[in-house]
Amino acid sequence: MAEEDGRPLLKDEDEQQKQVSSSPAKEFVYESKKLWHIAGPAIFTAVCQYSLGALTQTFAGLVGDLELAAVSVENSVIAGLAFGVMLGMGSALETLCGQAFGAGKLRMLGIYMQRSWVILIFTSFLLTPIYIYSPPILQFFGETEEISQAAGEFALWMIPQLFAYAFNFPIQKFLQAQRKVLVMAWISAIVLVIHALLSWVFMLQWGWGLVG
Repeated sequence: MAEEDGRPLLKDEDEQQKQVSSSPAKEFVYESKKLWHIAGPAIFTAVCQYSLGALTQTFAGLVGDLELAAVSVENSVIAGLAFGVMLGMGSALETLCGQAFGAGKLRMLGIYMQRSWVILIFTSFLLTPIYIYSPPILQFFGETEEISQAAGEFALWMIPQLFAYAFNFPIQKFLQAQRKVLVMAWISAIVLVIHALLSWVFMLQWGWGLVG
């Protein structure tokens, strides 16, 4: 028996890597599997999150040209600015959670995430005036008054998006640090399906337009 001989029943990761290191092709396949096990769900999550705005823009195009222009401007300028700021601040948690998880300090993972929530929620309040006063801001940068007003109306309804970012980004980094990327992928897929269904109902079937 393996136990009686003093040999482990399971080979550790270093021994497995030594076995495949003799062949470049096998080593490439081995490393690729490890990479895609983490990167695959993460890529899928990013695609789903990007598709939320793309779907909204698609449904807005079915409503009318003005609505399409308004959503496009709001997504690329107002929401794009907020997304960049919130993602950048939330990404700082990736390093902290990674260090805490690697050091075995699991309690600190939750503490770091909660602190990040507080900071990002405060940042959301600071960014809210950009959404409220988006029409004059867009007109200042040369956008037409009609599109600026429509984009401003849509931006008001998108203010909760800021606070969703404040909770979403820390949770993402919290799960990524623990390699629980498959959970994120499932949640993103479910949210995308619900978003598409509700957008179709509110914007097209019920005729709510940008408000939907």
